[in-house]
Amino acid sequence: MKWSKKDWPALRLAQDKTALFAQRWRQVSRRDQRALLALLGAVLVLVLWIGLLRPAWRDMAQARETLPRLQYEQAQLKAVLSQIRLLEQQAGQAPLEQGRVSALESSVQALGGQCRLDVLDESAPSVHCRSAPAGALMDWLLQYPNLLGMQVQSLSLSRSVVDSRERPGLLDGLIQLHAEDAP
Repeated sequence: MKWSKKDWPALRLAQDKTALFAQRWRQVSRRDQRALLALLGAVLVLVLWIGLLRPAWRDMAQARETLPRLQYEQAQLKAVLSQIRLLEQQAGQAPLEQGRVSALESSVQALGGQCRLDVLDESAPSVHCRSAPAGALMDWLLQYPNLLGMQVQSLSLSRSVVDSRERPGLLDGLIQLHAEDAP
């Protein structure tokens, strides 16, 4: 079966309109044609800017603003997940049965590699932190020392500084503990 122009009235109409436009375009002077083409180019650039580039530009700016907050939340989630894993591992063991120092050491390890426990005297251990997630460290301070029968004797924390820039959500410092039952 062959198709003819009669079978496609929309095609015939489009060809007629195109021919009419081409005839009128030839009647316009060269100078006006160039001006119209320049105007058409400017309109295309404007549409491209408004439709594609400006929204992408805004999205990039918004991403730059939200990235530090998302990194902070990620650090908090990692700390919570590590605490959950540690608590799952210790599910059947009571902290007092393990011994105060070993329980304190395992709770400090839950903070990740950013903190280490120094035990010169079993009744007065200290915890040194470097770039520890602030949320996890504050949660640790609220839970573990009291649970293990320890009190915070002194606390010196500051925001972490890397390459002369403060790192939001990360802390450096020293936490000195003291056993409640020690003299």
